[in-house]
Amino acid sequence: MAFDYKKEYKEFYLPPAKPSIVTIPAMNFVAVRGSGNPNDEDGEYKQAIGLLYGIAFTIKMSKMGSHRIDGYFDYVVPPLEGFWWQEGVTGVDYARKDLFQWISVIRLPDFVTKADLEWAVAEATRKKKTNFSKVEFLTYNEGLCVQCMHIGPYDDEPATVELMHRYAEERGYTLDINDHRFHHELYLSDARKVKATKLKTVIRHPIKRKYLVREIQKQEIPLLNDFLYEAIFIPEGVTPPPKSIINSEELQVYVRDFGTNPDDKCLVAEVRGKVVGAVWSRIMNDYGHIAEDTPSLAISLYKDYRNKGIGTELLHQMLLRLQQEGYEKVSLSVQKENYATKMYLKAGFTIVKENAEEYIMVYNLNTHKK
Repeated sequence: MAFDYKKEYKEFYLPPAKPSIVTIPAMNFVAVRGSGNPNDEDGEYKQAIGLLYGIAFTIKMSKMGSHRIDGYFDYVVPPLEGFWWQEGVTGVDYARKDLFQWISVIRLPDFVTKADLEWAVAEATRKKKTNFSKVEFLTYNEGLCVQCMHIGPYDDEPATVELMHRYAEERGYTLDINDHRFHHELYLSDARKVKATKLKTVIRHPIKRKYLVREIQKQEIPLLNDFLYEAIFIPEGVTPPPKSIINSEELQVYVRDFGTNPDDKCLVAEVRGKVVGAVWSRIMNDYGHIAEDTPSLAISLYKDYRNKGIGTELLHQMLLRLQQEGYEKVSLSVQKENYATKMYLKAGFTIVKENAEEYIMVYNLNTHKK
């Protein structure tokens, strides 16, 4: 049975009709560059599609001739795709299709080399008596993106794009369209045969993190006093305690002489050069202590940076770090009313003890190894 990229890589070609975050690896394409309205009859875009399919099927059907491609296997030609941009326009202005610059592409199997493409260009030129000189071999490493299946007319795409951007924004990402990362569309339907209302198009936009997660630097360790205070859960309507509360013995255990013990670990989140959050762990006799070889964990962000996905990412990165360093478990304590309780449960922590006000939770690092 022929290898079908759409079926084998559903996360890339058949995403759900709701936004998701995905990392796209480097891929090779047969490509044609051009400009102008893609709807123009006999325009540059439609000519480009003819060139692409001419080469794509020349390579696919090479098995029928004398040319042999190393590593060849039978496959279904992947769908048409396009990278789109407009000079001087942020995003896409659907009302000005005449301003489009584009690279129209079809994915190539990994066994196809640049030399194989050059052979296909020469072979197609000879057989079809057509100029294929615009065709090129393109390697594109798309990286981190937000994507969504759009169902309906192309001109209705802005509503889907808005949902994608909102989804990414809420999870701590920002749009990263620039001169080498583009608005990307994958066409799963033949517009000549399918009603506009049923067209299926994968829309993909490059994104990047709004923040950097990294190890704390020595001179930043005093910031843990600030984050220790921010970590104190204050129920709605309750007056916050004075900042001097962190000087109490039961709280100083979290930060005193931090960094002097090999079990002291800390990651921070940085936004535009400012440290806005921290997650740290150490083996200590705190509220969440369960064993002498199990570190306890604390996490905190400044108020303006909460509910943006930063805390979740800090937690995820710390759990990976502890797992890599051979710890079996990590514990924490959290007040039952604290909204962070849901984050911990979703991450995989389990409740092992509780009292009237607090849970003690444990994350089994061995169970969650991948």
